[in-house]
Amino acid sequence: MVWEETSVAFFLLDTWVVLKGKEEENEEVVRQILQYGRHHPDIFKHVKSLRCFKQSIGGKPPGMYVLITEFASLSDMEDFLRKIKVGGEWKQIEQKWKEVMDQSSIESIIWSDMFRELWTEK
Repeated sequence: MVWEETSVAFFLLDTWVVLKGKEEENEEVVRQILQYGRHHPDIFKHVKSLRCFKQSIGGKPPGMYVLITEFASLSDMEDFLRKIKVGGEWKQIEQKWKEVMDQSSIESIIWSDMFRELWTEK
């Protein structure tokens, strides 16, 4: 499939399952990730939104988390990913994040929105 930038947004979804006994550490690192953007607006200037969700009912595997980062374009996403890898503070957060994840459950995927003009939003 050829990526056309006719979409309104692109979403980077990072999913993972927390290692047993690491739930509190996971919550702390997720807070650090969500707050990082506020402290580094230069790196996050291309991020339209950043959200985290925890699976509540159903699904396989159960208890999955998803961090959703929204961008206006693929080039904005590439710029963000290049800039965030440089920061030493981010590397520390990323290391803590890896320590709470079941490594076999990690997945990063890119989604693009469709028919946004037909969405129901309030």
